Amino acid sequence: MDPRISVAIDRTIGPGFYRLHRFVLLRSHGQIMGKAMGLPMVVLSTTGRRTGLTRHAALLAYKVSDARYIVVPSNGGRPKAPHWLANL
Repeated sequence: MDPRISVAIDRTIGPGFYRLHRFVLLRSHGQIMGKAMGLPMVVLSTTGRRTGLTRHAALLAYKVSDARYIVVPSNGGRPKAPHWLANL
């Protein structure tokens, strides 16, 4: 896919889809929309460093053991790190 098209999709329908995805993952405890490309999706919950509000991010993860996962703060290949990284 042309990168310009994927960026356009990400900027237009992406935010709504990401909100829906987080909602479904949280409500279904990962039973619905819990995998992408064969890898598990996890919801990382952090506390905002400035606001103190709970933030949720749906992330692709690599399973290391039954209780351990690795997530990579790639921000979809963008040059800037994702906002959730600063809240860890």
